[in-house]
Amino acid sequence: MPTEPNQRPLRVQWTEEAEIDLDKICAFQALITSQLVADQLHSNILNQTDQLGFLPYLGMKDVVIGKMEENVRCILLGHFRVVYEVAEEEIRILRVFDMKRNPISWS
Repeated sequence: MPTEPNQRPLRVQWTEEAEIDLDKICAFQALITSQLVADQLHSNILNQTDQLGFLPYLGMKDVVIGKMEENVRCILLGHFRVVYEVAEEEIRILRVFDMKRNPISWS
């Protein structure tokens, strides 16, 4: 894991599910506010998740299938929850949830 200043950061890779989540969130944001706000939100989430390559254990442990997993974590960005997995050579963004929405609609 990158801990030394000269070490390369881990690559941040988005899963298809996470990309779909982000696209849906931004499309909804464009409907209720504007495309500009949606684009800014999209950029902000991408920029913030890129930082995980430098600080992979920044997020708190997250529950996966009812149990805590050391390598699955989440960060909160405003009212958005980004779930990610720390792998040996990369960070995998697994899902992005809008915490203002009903959890039943997350599936």
